[in-house]
Amino acid sequence: MVPTVKILNIDLNTIQFQLLNTDITVANALRRIIISEVPTLAIDIVEIEENTSALHDEFLAHRCGLIPLVSTQIDDFVYINQCSCTYANCERCSVRFDL
Repeated sequence: MVPTVKILNIDLNTIQFQLLNTDITVANALRRIIISEVPTLAIDIVEIEENTSALHDEFLAHRCGLIPLVSTQIDDFVYINQCSCTYANCERCSVRFDL
C-alpha cells in the first residue's frame, strides 16, 4: 500500500486531512513536525515581585507558561534568535504582560 493524504477541508488558517495507509510512527512524526513549525507565543520569563499565596514562585511561573496565548498579530513578530535588537526584549520579538 502507498501512503496517501486526503485533503478534507482547507481555509486561510487551517487544513483538515486524512493520512491513509501509513504506519503510526510516520503519522506521529508528521504531527510533531507540524506542531514545531506553527508560530506560537509563550510566557518565558516570569518576575514575581510579591507572593503572599501558599504556592511557590516556581510553581506559579510554570503554570503561567502553560497558559495558551492567542494573537492575531503573530505574523508581525520575529523569533528572538532572528531579531536584530541588542537586548532581546524589543517590541518586534517580545511582548510584556503585567498581572
